[in-house]
Amino acid sequence: MSVRVLRSPADAQNPEVVERRRTGREANATWLRRIVGDGLVPTGPDWSLLLLIGGNDPLSFRLRVAQSHVRHDLSPSAWSHVAFLPALGDDLAASATIEVSLAPAQRFGPFGFVPPTNGLQRGRLGAYLDAKIFPNIALLSVPVASDATVSSLDALRMQRSAVDGKAIRGAYSATHDLVPEATFGTPPPAITEHRQ
Repeated sequence: MSVRVLRSPADAQNPEVVERRRTGREANATWLRRIVGDGLVPTGPDWSLLLLIGGNDPLSFRLRVAQSHVRHDLSPSAWSHVAFLPALGDDLAASATIEVSLAPAQRFGPFGFVPPTNGLQRGRLGAYLDAKIFPNIALLSVPVASDATVSSLDALRMQRSAVDGKAIRGAYSATHDLVPEATFGTPPPAITEHRQ
């Protein structure tokens, strides 16, 4: 089995990636409120928000190390998970997430099977707000309407790969445009990052 690796053609760091360190022992929720409150990340309906986090639990550590095999310097990644945030509410912990989690809060039901939604799960941002468990955090804002991303992900949730292959490719191409623009090639207008 081979791993498909996408490498950025950029020869310089993306100037739109701005590092904002925590102040003291700032919690993840406080950091997110500060970043959004300072206007560093557009959060309106014309933007899709991606939350990158890096955990220090055994599963997160193993995922970060596994990514080292596709990194140019073979070092572990800072990120173990990504979640799409349709919108940020006043109560950050209650803000919805759409993600493919290997350790969802509700686990995998009574029998331990992956949900029949192509792995897509809905959760809450509160699961990632503990800075002791998730010390690495980044918020990326991509110029794709949040509603369009939700619609594409909803279509992908119920597709059956053997029967609906063409429809999956269509939904995938719509959502696939988020990450490559954020990490490879043309930089998005606003990205804010924090790594500890």
